[in-house]
Amino acid sequence: MHILVVSGHSPFSKRKVDLHFLADAWKAQGHTVSFIRLGSSVLHSLISRSSDPRSVVSANRWYSSKDVRFFDWVPFFHFFKQPFRFLDRLFRLYPLQFPRHALQALPPAPDVIVVESGSGLALIPLFKKTFPEARIIYSVSDRLARLNVPPILHRIEKDVLPLCYIIRVPSPLMVQDFAGHGDVRVILHGLAIDLFSKEYPSPYRTEKTAVYVGDSLMDHDALAQLATNFPDWQFHVFGQGGANHPYPQNVTCYGEVGFEEIIPYIKHAAIGLALYTATQGGDYIRDSSMKMIQYRYCGLPQVVPDLYSPDDPRCCAYKIGDAASLDTAFRQAQAMGRSQSHDFYVADWVDTAAEFLKEQQV
Repeated sequence: MHILVVSGHSPFSKRKVDLHFLADAWKAQGHTVSFIRLGSSVLHSLISRSSDPRSVVSANRWYSSKDVRFFDWVPFFHFFKQPFRFLDRLFRLYPLQFPRHALQALPPAPDVIVVESGSGLALIPLFKKTFPEARIIYSVSDRLARLNVPPILHRIEKDVLPLCYIIRVPSPLMVQDFAGHGDVRVILHGLAIDLFSKEYPSPYRTEKTAVYVGDSLMDHDALAQLATNFPDWQFHVFGQGGANHPYPQNVTCYGEVGFEEIIPYIKHAAIGLALYTATQGGDYIRDSSMKMIQYRYCGLPQVVPDLYSPDDPRCCAYKIGDAASLDTAFRQAQAMGRSQSHDFYVADWVDTAAEFLKEQQV
């Protein structure tokens, strides 16, 4: 089976999202996997001055690496939040920029096309027209409201839902978002159990260690508060977002590193931190947060906002913006300690990947 993944993430990124693990599982099961990455454009580069637009134009080609075919699409413009209302009409033309030769170079035709939340929604009609026999799976990694996309993308999402064979959500709280749209399937995130089952030496020099993985919705002020108020603790932070923040000296920021390099820091930590900021419609994070799943599997007590706290006695909840509440939650986590038993069930990514490919439920 040929599976085409349409995502805002490169398959070779150090930062791992669910589709990276799913793609690895599909490859291991003998499927062919291709990636189309979206989420950049020449216009956005010019406005934000984030890169040289001449270099991003040259990215529009297929190449192969690590048994994956990869197309990094950089059109003249793409969907991004901006103050100029007239650009919303321009965004309707976004799919017309997609090079037809990119799809013609795909033989064999994909059997399954997995599109995650974001710009790829606008390409679904093109995919359906070009590959009418392919099953299109909309993998709702995040609500569009959480991603802060332009309003037109919300309208496009509604328009393309009837073209989707399956709508996958990673939390039961998201099912009602797609009421009346056929097969809405709850497929929870999995875990790389083979990696987490390995024995790793501890990277720490002290037992008073708290780990923070990922920078999505990261509450820098909350982390700085904990580091200041608990100076005898060491805080280890992974993810690009924390690298330039002026934290106290007991905070170590590693930036983005390989996923397996992070695992020992999780397994040997005393506390797991999930210090999210508040966001519109973000309640589903309690089920979809991959770091929270990893912490729970490793038996870590967690410090997490009450907005996103799952039904787990090992989650010490606090109110966002309430300094006393945050400190209390951290003290509760200290007193709780790490559990040595794996009493939290989570599916392996191999099983999760198989759920995606099951026939449509009637």
